[in-house]
Amino acid sequence: PVRASRPPLRYPLRQPRPRPLIVTLGAGDLPARDQQLNHAAADAVRTLRLARELLDGHSLVKLEVLGDTETLFPNMPETLAAAKTLVAEGFQVMVYCSDDPLMCKRLEELGCAAIMPLAAPIGSGLGIQNPVNLRILLEEIQDLPVIVDAGVGTASDAAIVMELGADGVLMNTG
Repeated sequence: PVRASRPPLRYPLRQPRPRPLIVTLGAGDLPARDQQLNHAAADAVRTLRLARELLDGHSLVKLEVLGDTETLFPNMPETLAAAKTLVAEGFQVMVYCSDDPLMCKRLEELGCAAIMPLAAPIGSGLGIQNPVNLRILLEEIQDLPVIVDAGVGTASDAAIVMELGADGVLMNTG
């Protein structure tokens, strides 16, 4: 007779590197009566707290608080509020944000783990719409990784972002 068996485990399993928990909240995620995103920061914080509990204390997160469902621009006042709370609670926050150097500096001062400014609207593939802002914020943000997160559509766009001094580029592989 043939019997199924498993070979003995000879090598310990390698622990995977922590991957960020990505949660995106926007107008479509909120009740219809609340389309102005008055509670977007609170929703993001609540969702990431729950996720951390479900994932045994996972603290590396990507925070996206979107302002609307058409442009997918970040809602920066709500993003700042959520980032402040999450950092204070021990999260390592990689934050999707506008390319406004002043907002990026505020996120750095809050203690975020990485700044992830957009180059153009998410999914647009329009490339770098404001290279001046990116250059300024890359000069200002020296102690954190800066990963350009949206709108980069071609390899040449990615090369330009890296030439400007970014630490990385997030490309849509979809």
